[in-house]
Amino acid sequence: IAGGVGFDGVSDSLQSTANCDLLGTNSNLTLSMWINPDATQNDDYVQIFTHDHATSPYRNFTIQQNFNNDNRFYLPFTYDGTSWDGNGAGEDPVLTAGQWQHFVIVKSGTSLKHFHNGTNGMSTTVNENITKAARKVCFGGGVGFPDRDYNGVLDEFRVSRIPRTAAWIWSEYANVASGNVYSAVISDRPLINNASGATNVTGTSTFL
Repeated sequence: IAGGVGFDGVSDSLQSTANCDLLGTNSNLTLSMWINPDATQNDDYVQIFTHDHATSPYRNFTIQQNFNNDNRFYLPFTYDGTSWDGNGAGEDPVLTAGQWQHFVIVKSGTSLKHFHNGTNGMSTTVNENITKAARKVCFGGGVGFPDRDYNGVLDEFRVSRIPRTAAWIWSEYANVASGNVYSAVISDRPLINNASGATNVTGTSTFL
């Protein structure tokens, strides 16, 4: 990481010209990214990523700031063409300005979770499935909302049609963050000394 695409929060965004079918028949998903936000966003409803939810009847989802301009983001999504779920679910984590961090949102059935640097920072319950359609996607802003441009840098953005596990998310974070993260875990494991050779070897167990 540390390359990525920078957005100025005013006139920068990257939008597809054609419609995209990101979810297919799935209502579950994992959205993961490395993100380095600026300290100040230019709108309370800034959107990091949008799968067009602005065209009536409303479809799909967005990753949007939670109305307070404090770098807390959540996943509002549509479920019947006019109504929304996932609102108010962005209480944790607060993304740290000026630093690279791993941010993941996972929707699995009625469960919605946020992960920050490999750790589950928020869990809540949603009641609906995402109403889907092939629509345009936009990085660093909203489709149809030019005043909601994101201010910061974004890298390694991924959309998965399955809900990733906590172990998978931690591993993805640790793999990029630092080799020291893995080393710290490995160093906690016991060491086995088998200088005397193995004994009592069976199909299910052995003594070293």
